[in-house]
Amino acid sequence: MRRALSVHLTGVLLYAWVGGCALPPAPDPDPSPPTADDDDATSYTGDSTVTGTVTTTSGEAIADLTIALCGQVCLLDSTDADGRFFFDRVLSGVMVLESFAAPGDDPPADARSWTRFFDFVAVGEAEDIVLDRPLVVHRVEQPAGPLLGPQDLDLGGGLRVGFDVDDLGLLPVPGDDVTLGATVIPEADWPVGGLGGWTVVGAWGLAIWDLAAEDGFAVRATPGLAQPLDPGTEVAFLVADYTYGFVNGIFFEEAAELSADGLTWSTPDSGGLDRTTLWLAVIR
Repeated sequence: MRRALSVHLTGVLLYAWVGGCALPPAPDPDPSPPTADDDDATSYTGDSTVTGTVTTTSGEAIADLTIALCGQVCLLDSTDADGRFFFDRVLSGVMVLESFAAPGDDPPADARSWTRFFDFVAVGEAEDIVLDRPLVVHRVEQPAGPLLGPQDLDLGGGLRVGFDVDDLGLLPVPGDDVTLGATVIPEADWPVGGLGGWTVVGAWGLAIWDLAAEDGFAVRATPGLAQPLDPGTEVAFLVADYTYGFVNGIFFEEAAELSADGLTWSTPDSGGLDRTTLWLAVIR
């Protein structure tokens, strides 16, 4: 069943704030846009459609997975037996397209074992969009945990994070153990929208997604470049920030520094984190 939802879905959908960013904070969106049952709901519906499919990395269709398409309002649709989703009455503009929750029927394990897809779709007036590639959700095979106290975790694939579990906040997720896992997202599955002029050179999906730390979250990533970058190359991380995405139509930009050897991205140790799902190492 498809329905229009409030765009202010903190506690349910991804809503991220990352400290030390190069971009200004996103404006607070209207917490209560009309739903399809409101008298003026027609002003929140368009005449376009978006169709796509969702698979695992092996190409297996994922059924009964909720997909969100969000701009002025959020639309949700559950995939069918072939992994297909369909949105109609879509407004024009740049929309966030994201897998919602995780495959499976064991929420504690699933939340700790799967990443989310996150990308942007530009929708025109009276346009029927059929995505030319499936949304692929990736499994994290060995999340680290349970975690206690200060951490300096090698999450594999060239990604290392540091934080103190005692300062970490979490949205309610069934289960008591704090875990964190990540997996490399291959180039074929990199997002194509919302990049703001940056070029992606590496990507990692995180599980679980609802980590929250006001400061003291540091990220160090080595995306496995074929050769070092020139010292003057501008680098950053683009972070999947749900609310910032549907307000601004781009990824959230997190400042980073390039190492002396031209191979590694690092954020300031004082950086923050709020419910992120995808990190992209980018250059320009």
